[in-house]
This record gives sequence, structure tokens and C-alpha cells, in this order.
Amino acid sequence: MESTTNGGEIYRSIVNRTKSAYKSPELLLSVFKSKEKKEVNVMSENIVCKTAVVANITEISTKQLCEFSDKQILRLSGRPQPFLEYSPETLYELVESIKEHGIINPVTVRETKNGKYEILSGRNRVRAAKKLGIRSVPAIIKENISDDEAALIMLDSNLRQRQSLKYSEKAYAYRMQTEILNRQGKRTDLTSCTECTKIDTLGDAGHKNNESRRTVAYLIRLTYLLPGLLKLVDDEKIPYKAGAELSYLPVDIQSYILKNVAGIYKISLAQAQELKKLNNNGSLTAESVLTVFKKPSEDKKDKIKITLSKGLFKNYPELLKDTGKLQKLFSQFIKEYAERQEY
Repeated sequence: MESTTNGGEIYRSIVNRTKSAYKSPELLLSVFKSKEKKEVNVMSENIVCKTAVVANITEISTKQLCEFSDKQILRLSGRPQPFLEYSPETLYELVESIKEHGIINPVTVRETKNGKYEILSGRNRVRAAKKLGIRSVPAIIKENISDDEAALIMLDSNLRQRQSLKYSEKAYAYRMQTEILNRQGKRTDLTSCTECTKIDTLGDAGHKNNESRRTVAYLIRLTYLLPGLLKLVDDEKIPYKAGAELSYLPVDIQSYILKNVAGIYKISLAQAQELKKLNNNGSLTAESVLTVFKKPSEDKKDKIKITLSKGLFKNYPELLKDTGKLQKLFSQFIKEYAERQEY
């Protein structure tokens, strides 16, 4: 699909209208909110953030752009890229957004030794632009920055701009971020804490993303989960705080929970905390794991849930207002039914 429109067309049109708008990210964002409210809702990847620097923007050919390599990320953190690629559906939404409005938020890059520009922020915008045949995109060039600084820009921009990150993405991003800060000599206790209350500084980890110290610490703990359990957290089959507590358990116990508990029992934060307590006391075994999950909770003991259509009560609306009376009627019905069936 070819397009004669450059990615910076909207940028230039607004600059021509009022250069002063560029000096205020809030004012620039208000222009797009007033003109294209749908754009703001559809894809935050393609809107100007409050912290965007709108000076020194240049057009760069998409042929000159390359992505921040996985090898560099592995070298910096010992782990692969924390952020997953957009799904085809999400990328399609971004393509449609750019097709209609152009690239509103410039990408952030740094120049490499071979004359290309490495994308620190905006790889999905570039991918979408290439699908549309857009030949150049607006970019902010970061000069004379180290690999650590480049990685921090990549991490920070993704954490701020992407609204639907999985727990695992945020977890590994925060862990990588705090490890880099440690190397730079900035104090952070996030990666080493065994109890969340030990954190003494927000650092750059949660502060810019409106995440509390405790939340960031919980998220980082998820990186110590077995991949299978972490996927269950991503799928919201295990609460993320419960997953953080399970991360303190030995690998063999985590494996046992994955094979014999997950999918059979609902895993709650209280149960995960109980398992952690047993582990700290040295009394955690496979048998005690099952005991924790087989033990009925106080509020659900001897109770079952039945879903009934409101149509059944069409002629008896008063029963819907008196659950006590309704329960007595059900008890009476079950008793009479049992007598007839000779239970």
C-alpha cells in the first residue's frame, strides 16, 4: 500500500498554524483532542505525551531506521526484550490511526556507528508506517547517550505510552530498569527486597507511571515465577499479588502448584501468603500445599451458588426482595424432593 504522505505532515501543518503550540505539549495535545477525539482513545502510541520534547524534530527515512536489538537488551539485562510485539489486531488499529491522522508522536532514535538510526521509542509506529508505504517519519534524535541511557528511554517510553501491557511485560521492564539504575549508582532496593516495605525510594521505576513502591515491588517479584505460572498471571487466572507471593516458593513447589493446583483450585492472595509463611517456617511440602487449597474459606463454607432467571419470579416479585424467605422455600423444596425420591 503506497502513500505520498510523510509521517510528519500533521506536525508541519500545525507548526505552520502556530509554532507556539510546539512549546507546550499540553496545548499541542489539546489541538488533537479537540479535532480527533477518536485518535486519543484508539491508540496512545500515536499521541503526544505530556513529557514529549517537541523541539529538534527531524524527518528520517524509514530505510535508515533499525530496532533496538535483542542482542543489546540481552547484554544489558541477561533477558530478552520485555515488551511483546503488537498483535495483528492492535497493529492494524495503529495503521488505521496513522492512515487517518499521520504520525502525531515522533519516534525517538539515536545514531549508530554505521550511519543508521536505532529506534528507542516508536518501533510499532515505524512498522505501521512501513505497512502504509510512508517513506519518512518525524523523529527526535538523542545524541551522545550510553547503552544504559538508551535502554532507559526504551523502557520508560513503553511503560508510559502503552496502555495494555501484560503483567509480565511490566515486571521485566521494571526489573531491567532498576538493575540499570543500580549500575549507574542510583539507589534502589526494588530488585533485592524480600519484603515490599524495604523500598526507600521510588527511583525512576514507578514514579513516572503512577505506580506505588509496593506495586512495583510486587511486579518485579513476578519475574521469579516459573513461566507457566507467570502466564496464568498474565491471563488473570492468578491475581498478580498472589503470583508475587508464590514467587518466593522453591522451584519444585512452584512446579507442583502449576501441575496439581492451577486450573483445579482458585489461587487467592491469602492462600499464597499462607504458603509463603509455611515456606519461611520450613514446613512447606507437597501435602501441605494441597491442604491449603482444599481447606474451605470461612465465608464460602457450606455454600453453593445458583443462577436463576428473573422470569421465574415474574408472578412473585416479592421473593426477589426477601432472600431469607427464598432460601427457606428452596430448603423446603429440596427436602420434599428428597422424600419423594427416597433419598
